[in-house]
Amino acid sequence: MNTTPSARFELVVTLIAGAALAVGLPVQAIQQAPVSAQLALLVAAAGWLVARRWPWPGLLLVMAAPILAASGGWTPILTWTVVVFAALWWSRRGLSALLLGLATGSASYLAFALAEGVWVGNLLLLAFSVCVAASAVGGLLRARADFVREAELRAQQEARARASELDQRVATERLRIARDLHDSVGHQAAVVSMHLGAAEVHAAAGAPAAEVTADLRQARAGVQSVLLEMQRILEILRVAPEDSLGPLAAHGHVADLVASFTAAGLPLRASVADAPAGQAVDAATAVYRVVQEALTNAQKHGAGEVTLDVATIGDEVVVSVQNGLRDGPAGAGRLAGERAGFGLTGMRERLASVGGWLRTGVEDGQFRLEAHVPIDAGRSR
Repeated sequence: MNTTPSARFELVVTLIAGAALAVGLPVQAIQQAPVSAQLALLVAAAGWLVARRWPWPGLLLVMAAPILAASGGWTPILTWTVVVFAALWWSRRGLSALLLGLATGSASYLAFALAEGVWVGNLLLLAFSVCVAASAVGGLLRARADFVREAELRAQQEARARASELDQRVATERLRIARDLHDSVGHQAAVVSMHLGAAEVHAAAGAPAAEVTADLRQARAGVQSVLLEMQRILEILRVAPEDSLGPLAAHGHVADLVASFTAAGLPLRASVADAPAGQAVDAATAVYRVVQEALTNAQKHGAGEVTLDVATIGDEVVVSVQNGLRDGPAGAGRLAGERAGFGLTGMRERLASVGGWLRTGVEDGQFRLEAHVPIDAGRSR
């Protein structure tokens, strides 16, 4: 059976004290000790048992045992030994070492004073000192055990905190990658849908086969882009360390993004400024994703020409998008994010992560979106 060091220590002390009492009864009987000496051993044994439930009442009985033995003219060596181990045991159990040392030491001093018939002597001082020392040792052992237990508890708490922090980092990165996947795949899916729709219209209208083939070829290229984007994300999730989790797009690629929407048939009038000097990587990614999500929403839920403006104003990049409404108030609700899934929610979270902000609304029958992205993404954190 596995036992703790504390349990083993208490067991050893109890066995020694019990052995002293068990051996003392026959030895004192052989030596024809007075009845008071035999009774003192029984009182000490009873006190030890009582103290396990009621410490101080039991200890008073243990401390009374050597005094009882000495009152009958018998040297209280055995009962004093039990007192010493009791001081060690119960100070280790948490009783005040100072109070216990003074109490057991004083009782032992009195017992040997009665036995020796003097009030000052080396034996008396030795009896007192040993009890005080035993109590001090028990208190030190208790303090050490408390220290070890608290250190183990702190280590466990720190381990749990590290695990929690790691889980939080993993969850945050998964959310970031999920947003990237939504933005990228959502855009590419919209492009594929537009090309397939154009192919369907051209085929129904009897357009030349070259036009239909071109539409299908562009749709196929969109599907390949989706597959490539998903492959890149899965590779990052599989093998890349945290430091290599860079953005999947940047401000400098916004012009290419605009061209892909234009090629897909979205009526788009765009003005895109170059990326400003010193732009943070996260800020560049945020600009690209905001434009991507805004144009995707406009293609899905808007109507008419879309106006895009990406400009550097002061220490921010401002993205402005404006488009008409397809279904009146219902279309406005979809564009505003009431039923747009995670698109605008993810956009707001991404902007918040770099210290930016987003404003959307309907003015004069036009849906307007305006995003502000700090050039230095760490400035507002």
